[in-house]
Amino acid sequence: MSPPPAPTDEPVLWLNGAFTPLGQAAVSPLDRGLLYGDGLFETLRAQEGRALFLDEHLARLRASARFLNIPLAGEPAWPAVMAELLARNGLHQGLARVKIVLTRGAEAALGLPAATQPTLMVTAQAYTPPTPQAYGAGWRLHTFTQGAAPALAGHKTLNYLYYLWARQAAGQAGADAATI
Repeated sequence: MSPPPAPTDEPVLWLNGAFTPLGQAAVSPLDRGLLYGDGLFETLRAQEGRALFLDEHLARLRASARFLNIPLAGEPAWPAVMAELLARNGLHQGLARVKIVLTRGAEAALGLPAATQPTLMVTAQAYTPPTPQAYGAGWRLHTFTQGAAPALAGHKTLNYLYYLWARQAAGQAGADAATI
């Protein structure tokens, strides 16, 4: 087994099959993920260079991709991609957060057309979990009653504005998180 690649000064992501420095990464301005929130994500905790519960996260991503008609063809060797991405970002030891993003790509048709060139991206960042004291104290919850949960709430879509609104309201109410 070869040693992990040396970390670089600039963060690296994996985009459509290639490791790319963040400053050189490009997604079409016509990508439906950008225009409409037409995409999915999974956020995973990584520990010592390994993404935890990867199979479960991928199963949920695949199921939602099928539901929304976004092909996830040509998947990479996920454990290897995750390990190399973490290493390239100097995150192969300790805790990190890995995020997979899948969008329909730049499709002109309206509705939910089958994607011919979906965008698939993976990023990694350092992660600091809540302290043991925070866990012991528990979380103050705020019941968010404005609006209604989106119909796609069972899928981790990129259209996350409703949940950010709820989180903002929780913070303004002095709470740590919102229930919907």
